[in-house]
Formats: sequence, C-alpha cells, structure tokens
Amino acid sequence: MRRNAVPSILANVVLSALVAAVAWVHGLETEAVGWFVVATLVNLARLVLSLVFKPNAGLPIDRVQAWQRRYALLAGLSGCVWGSIGFLFIFPDEPNAAMFFIVIVAGITAGAVSSSSPHFPSLALFLVPVLLPLAAALASRQEALFYVIAATLVMYLLMILFTGKNINLTLR
Repeated sequence: MRRNAVPSILANVVLSALVAAVAWVHGLETEAVGWFVVATLVNLARLVLSLVFKPNAGLPIDRVQAWQRRYALLAGLSGCVWGSIGFLFIFPDEPNAAMFFIVIVAGITAGAVSSSSPHFPSLALFLVPVLLPLAAALASRQEALFYVIAATLVMYLLMILFTGKNINLTLR
C-alpha cells in the first residue's frame, strides 16, 4: 500500500487541479480555490505520511498498525473532499461539467481499488465518503438523469467495495 500511495496521491493532486480549474471556469472561483486548498493540504499530509513510513525497516507491528490508522484517517478525509464535489460543483444546468466531475470521481475511486486494497479499511474509508455524498447530491437535483446516475454510483460503490475486499483477501 505504501508503494502505491505516492503515485496515487500525485494523481489526486493533478486531478484536483483539473476539478478546480473546471469549477473556476464555470464561475465558482471562491469554491474552486477553497476546495483546491483543502484537497492539496489533505494530499500533502497523505504524501508526508507515506514518505516517512519505511515499510522494510522491521518496525514492530504496533507502529505499522498506527501508520495504517493514520493513513486510513487521511484516506477518509480525502474521500470527504472528493465527495463534496457533488454539493459544490454539480448543477442541473451544467450537465457537461457534471459529467466531467463524475468521470473524475469514477477514475479516482477505481484507482483507489488497486492502491488501497492492501488495507481494506483505508479503501472503504475513502470510497464511501466519495461516492455516497455524490450520489445523494445528484439525487437531490430531482431530475431523471441524475436519479439514474445516483443509483449507478451506489451500485458502483458496492461493486468496487466487493472487488477491493476480494483483492485484500487474495493479498492476505
């Protein structure tokens, strides 16, 4: 998991910048800057935590578990940041922007399956706060297309949690 963390975090930074840029272009300058700053701080914390952990250092199990707990907490915070997109940036009158944000979230969550499956709690703590709030935000728009996409996101969440759990069991 530690080996996969750095490339995953760097991808998060790049995609965060794209999300903020699209939100900015759609007139949400303040929200875009605030969201990007929070996303960058969380990603920076995840990066520092990942770089200071030395997986082959022969650490006692309690130190490894403490690192896993911190990593899972930061994964959950990152998930909350990504999940806020639905309430901050997705509007019915901007379906193209909405689809862009949904595709970004789908990519981020799919990538998380490979990078975080070694520690299933980290994966679940990332995926649930990304996808459930996004699905709820879409459903609250009360349009048929958004209802369908919200239901699809919930099904997608269940499927990738199942897949991540199977990968975790295989690795163990």
